[in-house]
Amino acid sequence: MGDARDFPPKVGTLSGVIALTILAAVSLPEDALAAGRSCPPPSEIAVSDFSRGFVQTRHLKGVSAPLVSKGTVSLDGEIIEWHNRSPVDILTTFGPDGITQSVEGGDPEPVAAGGGAVPGLGGLPLANVLRGDLSKLDAYFLISTSAAVENGPWVTVLQPRDSGLADILGTIEIRGCTEVETVTLRRATGDYDVIQLVPQGS
Repeated sequence: MGDARDFPPKVGTLSGVIALTILAAVSLPEDALAAGRSCPPPSEIAVSDFSRGFVQTRHLKGVSAPLVSKGTVSLDGEIIEWHNRSPVDILTTFGPDGITQSVEGGDPEPVAAGGGAVPGLGGLPLANVLRGDLSKLDAYFLISTSAAVENGPWVTVLQPRDSGLADILGTIEIRGCTEVETVTLRRATGDYDVIQLVPQGS
C-alpha cells in the first residue's frame, strides 16, 4: 500500500505498503450522521472476509500535498492482498509464509518473512484492523469507543499497550457503522494515513 514515491519496489513495510497500513481527527461526514443510520456497537458488527476498494491519503511532515493512492484490498482467511492500482500498480500479499510484492504485473518477490501482520508494528494483524475485529486487537491496544448519537456511527480509538509499539505508532482510529469505513493511523513522527474503504456491495 502506498505511493511508489515512498519506497523502492522491494520494500514491504507498513510505511511503504500502507503508505502497510495503519491520527489526525477525520470527521464523519455530516450527511452520515444526518442520515439517521442505526449502527450496532463495533463489538457486534459482522466480521468476515471481503474485497473492497480503498482510497489512501498519506500526510507527511514537510510535504505540502498529501499522497493519494487507490486500489482494492481483499481478505481471505490468513491471506491479505493489498492491490495499489493508482498511481502505480503494486500488489502486496500477506500470507502465513511471509510477504510478497509484485510491481506493474511482475513476478511476486519476497519482501519480508512472517504471517499476515504489519511489519514494524509488533506483529499487529492488519486483517483484524480492517475487519474491525476488536476481540483480536485487545492484546495489542487499549480500546475505547464512542458515538456522536445513540446507535449512530461510532469511532474506536486504539492506543498501543506496548511502549515499543507506541514509539512507532501513536494511535489507530477506526470509524464505521455496520462495517469499518475509515481507518486512520497516526505515527509517532507526526505522519498519518487515512484509509477510506468503499462500502461492500457498492
